[in-house]
Amino acid sequence: MKATTHTEIYRPFEGELRAHPLRPLILARAAVRLAFKRKLPLLLLYAPIAIACIIVSFKVHFAFSLLEGEALGPLAGTPQGIIAAQRLAAILGDTVQNIFLFLQETAKFVLILMAWYGSGLIAEDRRVGANLLYFSRPLTRMEYLAGKFLAASWFGVLALILPCLVICFVAAFSSPDWSFLRDEWQTIPKVILFGTLWVGTMALVVLTLSSITDRRTHALVGSAGLVYGANVVAHVLARVLRDARTTVVDLFSNMERVGEALFHVTLVRDRAVSAESSLTAMALLWVLCLFILTERVRKLEVVA
Repeated sequence: MKATTHTEIYRPFEGELRAHPLRPLILARAAVRLAFKRKLPLLLLYAPIAIACIIVSFKVHFAFSLLEGEALGPLAGTPQGIIAAQRLAAILGDTVQNIFLFLQETAKFVLILMAWYGSGLIAEDRRVGANLLYFSRPLTRMEYLAGKFLAASWFGVLALILPCLVICFVAAFSSPDWSFLRDEWQTIPKVILFGTLWVGTMALVVLTLSSITDRRTHALVGSAGLVYGANVVAHVLARVLRDARTTVVDLFSNMERVGEALFHVTLVRDRAVSAESSLTAMALLWVLCLFILTERVRKLEVVA
């Protein structure tokens, strides 16, 4: 039986669709609002990062207070006070190094946080058939991917970049005569660059694993297992083969080497793998993730 269209009732659309450049932002905002409706995971995942941020901010503020002698009170300027200040300064460490160490340690936890919130962004769409709705509307594959990427990245920005900027803010206001802004202002764009690199990489990994399964739990376990498993395997091989170059497959080690080169901080001397090699390995990972993502989303669009 051939279908007929009653043109008296249904008229064909003869106009043009208006360009809407904010479609990815709308998609990302909807995903973030849905994820943040559950308050308990939000509290459990972000509370440790907030506590660590407060501790590091206090260390930075106290270190600058030593420079002005405020923290020592009546001992300021005395030989005992000078010795105490030197010992406390050695314990508190350099401001830039404290920020870098906070970045490194928090980045390892950010993976779990982003995997928790981002593992269902594409998997849940496949499971409930939301892709049929998305791609039946004027939404391109790139806009769909951009919206999901922005949503996954937003959780990492709140957990990694924002706390580091808070620490930089405390350092700027605690430093005498704004010395942090005058002498170490480069730290702020470096924090943003390093945080963006890490958050973007984690978002690609989480979304890639979310696109190849229709179960959020599978993507969650796969994301953590892939990154932490590569970390364990790389270090085991380095010990067995006595060749530290195997750590080039470890994402944490690669980011650590890139961070050392960016912040001019040395955590490990005489590294077997250079920062350039680490960036190359990460670039290969980005290409692989983007290829898988585009192919999987293309299939979602075809089904729709």
